[in-house]
Amino acid sequence: MKIKQYNALTDNLFRQLAKGNSVIYNGLLLKVEEDKLVVKGKLQNKDMELHYRLKEGDHYGFSKEQFKNIVAAREKPMFSVTLSGRFNK
Repeated sequence: MKIKQYNALTDNLFRQLAKGNSVIYNGLLLKVEEDKLVVKGKLQNKDMELHYRLKEGDHYGFSKEQFKNIVAAREKPMFSVTLSGRFNK
């Protein structure tokens, strides 16, 4: 049962991204810009923006494996930008 729910969720997520819409997943804002997947969210007490090169896949053109790796923080971004954060001095 959970697998069907997860598949329905990710299929809808990929469908919305393919249309050019922004999607919020697990507290992260996802959107596609040109050939990149841009992920914005709070990581390690900092607001970050991470840019990933898109890999082709069979879910509306997206790779489900790449998405899993991004959410689990196993995929390295092309580059990242710190939007704000706390610094202890």
